[in-house]
Amino acid sequence: MAYMGAQSGLTMPTVTTDGSLVITLDTGVPTMMYPYAFVGLGFKACFNASEYKGVTFKASGTLNTGCTIQFSTVDKEHNKVADGGTCTETACYASSKLFTLASSPTDVTVNFLDQTGGGADPSAEVVDPTQVTAIQWQVNPDATAGCKGTITIDDIKFVK
Repeated sequence: MAYMGAQSGLTMPTVTTDGSLVITLDTGVPTMMYPYAFVGLGFKACFNASEYKGVTFKASGTLNTGCTIQFSTVDKEHNKVADGGTCTETACYASSKLFTLASSPTDVTVNFLDQTGGGADPSAEVVDPTQVTAIQWQVNPDATAGCKGTITIDDIKFVK
């Protein structure tokens, strides 16, 4: 099931799922540090993806200049307890990898080990593939223009 959100003060993306995941954005201009808006696909149960290296998908679309896009494999160690995770730190968020959004459908592969950052207990893995709860795309709006555009995601698969 698809979920979406945005940092306080920004407009959330809208999503349609007619075979493809189509994300439409117009976040507004951010007034805070590290602005974001996101869309994810949550799993009904925690998924053990340890037999895989990562996730592949086709991505296409347009975003205004200064707006970036990243992908995250969300696991329990990077989710707050209130959201079904095990993270008790002040900042709980998934590791991620930036990628370039092409105007025509392009294969994007993000291995678990390619993702960096994330907020969790310092002993947490970058991604714990035995406890995957969702996959997520996040845009990081430009500080002066926000983020406007459309993104299409298709052919999502875990890759060995």
